[in-house]
Amino acid sequence: MIKIHAISGVSSIGANMVAYEINSEIIICDMGWNEIEASLGENGDKTKIYPNLETFEKEATKVKAIVLSSADPTHIGSISTLANKFNAPIYGTKYTIELLKKTQDVSKLKNKLMYLKQNNPFSLLDTKGLSVELVNVTYSVPQASMIAIHTKEDGVILHTGSFKFDNRPAVGMKPNFKKLQEIGKQGVSVLSVDALKSNDVHKTMSEILVKEMVRDTFIETDIVDTNGIVITLAVTHMTRLKSIIDLSIESRRKVIVLGDFKSYLDAAKEAGVVEFDTKQITFESDTSKIKTLLDEVQKDKKKYVVICDGSQGEPGKILHDIVFGNTGLKLDKDDKIVFSSSDIPHQKLSEFRRTLDTKINELKCKSFKGMHVSGHATKADIKDLLIMTKPKVIIPTQGDLRTKEGVVEVGEELNYEEGENLFLLNDGSVKELK
Repeated sequence: MIKIHAISGVSSIGANMVAYEINSEIIICDMGWNEIEASLGENGDKTKIYPNLETFEKEATKVKAIVLSSADPTHIGSISTLANKFNAPIYGTKYTIELLKKTQDVSKLKNKLMYLKQNNPFSLLDTKGLSVELVNVTYSVPQASMIAIHTKEDGVILHTGSFKFDNRPAVGMKPNFKKLQEIGKQGVSVLSVDALKSNDVHKTMSEILVKEMVRDTFIETDIVDTNGIVITLAVTHMTRLKSIIDLSIESRRKVIVLGDFKSYLDAAKEAGVVEFDTKQITFESDTSKIKTLLDEVQKDKKKYVVICDGSQGEPGKILHDIVFGNTGLKLDKDDKIVFSSSDIPHQKLSEFRRTLDTKINELKCKSFKGMHVSGHATKADIKDLLIMTKPKVIIPTQGDLRTKEGVVEVGEELNYEEGENLFLLNDGSVKELK
């Protein structure tokens, strides 16, 4: 018997946390936070930042493990706040655990933090034959995994986390299609699948394409004799950061990385997934030192590429300070800003971006947008996954009913029926499968 506890991030976006109960033993998959609401500070909705455990806490004694699908804050962001409620070890890849240690205070956790090697089932102690396996896939962060829970009597429960099928990743391994096919042959009883981009009918583009798009902007820079270059992206995107740094060094410019990137870089280096020649790069997050660095950049903009956070235009972030003249770096028509990011559909963030764009237009500097590809599976990827794994039951996650329409459509093509073997669950609900 399987029960699915749709705690958070099932009918909403962010704060991912789903628990699977197999004969009174529970495995929690992910424990994230809503990064958007958290970043907004006083402007955010504090009730949406962390998963709501009000109805689930009574099940705490049944929890045998907390397994993390990726190092993205939407999957690990609540660990230091919530994990102590469960007397269970926390499992993840080396990068995921290393980043957790560097970005959260885990010193008071009673939970053991344990590395799992990808593509190797790990038997859980004190369970009735349960094991977990991290199957490597691709996403916006290194060492992303689908979580396979192997049971004795109920087949495999496959929890995708956030994923896409990128056959030309800029960093790390290609998705392990062979393992997914093997799991399909073993028998997948439940597939909880990332539905965030399921309505996109196009094949998910490879991360390597973004590198080529950014390369084109550097070529254009040389042609039109551009002075300053500012590139902004999400701090979590180590793969993208590596590509941009490589291209900056190729262009013979010094690289200055400003913001909260350092923790992610250090975790990536310690996990052996990304290597940087740090002799040619300056990392800085201290406000006073950033000011000094940007004073130097202003003296000869052509020598530098400035990489910074604040791609959504948030006040207080470095990009906002640069654009609004709060630093020594003053932008004008001979400079360019490259947005290696997408606009997040959130009312407050949209307001921030409009304000930022208005100011950029006033400065008359060039603005390059859309240097980005999604980290989430589109309809084509989801269909491929369903064909490979042939699950008995499908549970779309990460979005409202409209977001999940693509999964429903693909399911119907493959003879799944909503309400029979494809279920649209709400956060806080429990679905029992027999």
